[in-house]
Amino acid sequence: MTLGSNLFYLFNKSKSLDSLSGYTLNSFTISENLLFKFPLVLSASFGMNFLKFADYSGQVTNLDGSVGYTFFEQWSNTVGLNYSIEKDKSNRLGFYLNSSYSVSENVIIDLRVEKNNYTDKLLNTNDFNEILARSTIRLKF
Repeated sequence: MTLGSNLFYLFNKSKSLDSLSGYTLNSFTISENLLFKFPLVLSASFGMNFLKFADYSGQVTNLDGSVGYTFFEQWSNTVGLNYSIEKDKSNRLGFYLNSSYSVSENVIIDLRVEKNNYTDKLLNTNDFNEILARSTIRLKF
């Protein structure tokens, strides 16, 4: 069993001649990955973003978790959950399933299906509930 830990920090500050269009962004994320001897991976992360823009100050908190398993060394599958909340403003909940199959050393087929639910606590006309599906073929040369 192997445990991997990552800590990311981002600081971005933009200033302009007029004081209205500058902003400051601080962001950090901590993630943990647990790899087992058999092809199972458990992942979790927690992150926070702090934004200051003119008179606006916002904080978004993110939680993510996933479980991945590889069958026959060619077929990788991941199921996951992500949740983000901006206090008193909005929240988003998403589920996803991602599947990749290596047809050959140079050809990989991906399929991803997502279910997302967004709630805007200030303006409910921005709310949405969607299902997305995407398939890609990757060619390596």
